[in-house]
Amino acid sequence: MIEVKKIAFKYGSSSDLIFEDYSFEVRPGEILAILGPNGQGKTTLIKCLLDLLPLSGGRVHFNGHKSYVPQSALTPFDYEVREMVVMGCNRGRGLFARIKKEDYLDADVALEKVGMSKFASCAGRNLT
Repeated sequence: MIEVKKIAFKYGSSSDLIFEDYSFEVRPGEILAILGPNGQGKTTLIKCLLDLLPLSGGRVHFNGHKSYVPQSALTPFDYEVREMVVMGCNRGRGLFARIKKEDYLDADVALEKVGMSKFASCAGRNLT
């Protein structure tokens, strides 16, 4: 569950708010899409939700894990989409943690939920 209550953001000491008074809730099983024109604060909002940028006001509460997949990322290897999702499962387990069969099953479920199953064996860098 994600609860966002009256959040606001501005860069540094600027008096110009990028956004203010945003409130919403996302319950388990729900999917949220953030849409809008370029330069309107979508990425800034996501970074605020993940504590990568400090809020100027309000609060965000996550019940569970949070992660971020940037729009473009260079990887040293040509990982398949499924492998990249599985790597996200290992967060917090340590650098040399073994990937379990259940991790692949969880990745398949996650890919199915977001309509990406058909891309599971595609190279991640080819999804532009």
